[in-house]
Amino acid sequence: MGVFASLKTMFARLIDPPRHRPLRIERVVPFPPAAEPAAPVAQPDRRLRIHRGFAAALPVEDRFGLSGRTEEVDRMVRGVVWERKHVVVFGARGSGKTSLVRVFGDFADEVGQIVLYESTSGNIGFTDLFRPFLESLPGTGRDTALMQRLAALNDVAFGPRELATALGEVRQPTVLVLDEFDRIDDAAVQSEVAALMKLLSDMHARVQIVIVGIAANVDDLISGHPSLRRHMLVVPVGPIAADDLRTLLDSCADKCGMAFAPDAAAAVVHSAYGSPYHARLFGLEAALVADARGSDRIEAADVAQGFQRAFAGWADISGNDHRIFTRAIGDPATNDDLLRLVERTTLGRDTLDDAALARVMQQVGPALVTMAHGAVMFRDSLAPQFLGLMIEHGVGVRRIGGQ
Repeated sequence: MGVFASLKTMFARLIDPPRHRPLRIERVVPFPPAAEPAAPVAQPDRRLRIHRGFAAALPVEDRFGLSGRTEEVDRMVRGVVWERKHVVVFGARGSGKTSLVRVFGDFADEVGQIVLYESTSGNIGFTDLFRPFLESLPGTGRDTALMQRLAALNDVAFGPRELATALGEVRQPTVLVLDEFDRIDDAAVQSEVAALMKLLSDMHARVQIVIVGIAANVDDLISGHPSLRRHMLVVPVGPIAADDLRTLLDSCADKCGMAFAPDAAAAVVHSAYGSPYHARLFGLEAALVADARGSDRIEAADVAQGFQRAFAGWADISGNDHRIFTRAIGDPATNDDLLRLVERTTLGRDTLDDAALARVMQQVGPALVTMAHGAVMFRDSLAPQFLGLMIEHGVGVRRIGGQ
């Protein structure tokens, strides 16, 4: 009776299968023969996860990877979205300017704004600077007044007024981001960009410009168009607080299944001098050293070796500054002043008096540049942290010997 009961139940299920789960018919003899089970997909090895976790050379893609920039993001959102101002974002290389703008774009997208990015180059004119934006503007896929205006700009050079007239037809709030604006060395192009910003504001256009560059860009833009001040928001991207750098390091390490010993993290935070780029770079190299010895805990000794590795990579492409620094720290009497110069140019600590500044200018002058507003900066804004490593940790001091 058990067999007949089972058959009855099976046929009942075939005729009227339960509604709460899909019909399942078991195959008695598999045909064709079942294939061999696929080998499990290998997980990325630890080193790949370390590189991805720290991502030292890449801008942050979304808000969850950004640390210590809440105030700057808030200012950009308020200025662009609510006050409809143009924005200049400036800061040293590695300070996180591009990451900040990308995160701003994430927020702007949520409120219906279109954010378009272009990276600039030194030898470029006004027309070539803005032409890549034109085909991506909202509304270009329809037969609109915007399309007619843009058609008139095809294959011809145009200036600020012609472009502003066309952009005035854009109906959806749009932000055009000009990244690495400091690479443009033509003052005439900079002046034309400022003129465009002023025209768009006067027209109450729905298109705004965000410029990403260095501090000198603000002076260059405003010098020829002082009335632009009331239409523009300036967002300086300075050093990140030590606590935020520590949070950044812990987040990066956690992504690759590792952790920093407290003294190891403190050493990285100190030597980064507020730079998220250097914190990621030094943390990356230290994590790779720890992984090479089979540990998921990053110790102070790993950080010391990581400093050496990071420094070697910098020195290979910055040999001239390396030679300047090596000669300068040969005089121990100036090392304290050099460290104060590092703090001044990275953290903004003005503890260097005029006499001391004159002395260090003699020591490392070729590696420095005086900005239009009088501030002294390192020509390579990534360099001061490596000068700090040379003085405080003896990194790279004997690398070039008698040169």
